[in-house]
Amino acid sequence: MTHMMRLLAATAAAVLLSAGPTMAASITWTDWTGIEPDDDVEIAIGSLATSSGVVDVTYAHSADFAFVQTGQAGETDYWTSGGARNAATSPYTSVGSNGVDNIPGGTDIVALSQPGMNMIMFSKPVTGVYLSLVSFNGANVTFNKDFEILSDGNQNIDGNGTDGCGFWGCGSISKQVAGGVFRLIGTGEAHGTIFFPGTYTQLVFNDTVSEFWHGLTIGVAGAAVPSADAPLPAALPLLASALAAVGVIGRGRRRKATGALR
Repeated sequence: MTHMMRLLAATAAAVLLSAGPTMAASITWTDWTGIEPDDDVEIAIGSLATSSGVVDVTYAHSADFAFVQTGQAGETDYWTSGGARNAATSPYTSVGSNGVDNIPGGTDIVALSQPGMNMIMFSKPVTGVYLSLVSFNGANVTFNKDFEILSDGNQNIDGNGTDGCGFWGCGSISKQVAGGVFRLIGTGEAHGTIFFPGTYTQLVFNDTVSEFWHGLTIGVAGAAVPSADAPLPAALPLLASALAAVGVIGRGRRRKATGALR
């Protein structure tokens, strides 16, 4: 083999290697700590331990949560696939420029059962927001921001092999865009992860499905520390006002005990 042929062969090999799957990022997932009493909306609180410091998370829902798990002993791990955690085949991991390297940690999850408005607020701006979803069967969820579907049980969205089914089985997630509204549609037992590019201090969406429960958790790629944090307790009236503006709170609400039932 001539020197030129060796050079061409080495160049071709380098091109093939560079064309392989892009490495995914390790995502910081929310550590949910409980439910905070409020007269108007249901509020779950948690935190994100990012490399830029701790970011507090407040999740307001215009109806009652089905339950909130906070990583305590005895809770069910709904982030498993086929009874195990395997990042290579999980419906929550993916490859690519926005890919997810790690399955949501612990058993932390927020579960919804009633339709309503949802607002997620961060105490510091965060970049790259991820929602991992459990059992979003029959889902019809509208977001005010565009999103990318990264992974989905029994699908090969990222081109890196078919993902395993989720805890409750297989389904599919799709996106519809019309009139500036970004809609998530779930069929069967949909489990997967979606991604919102950009920087956020809050994210709003409307969940129209009533079922026994479907759950989610929130992750971020990073956080940017502003000159001053937004004090979350003072922001709670803002959350209530925003949800009240769409006329969805105060409809004979009742508080439920926490606990994972399906």
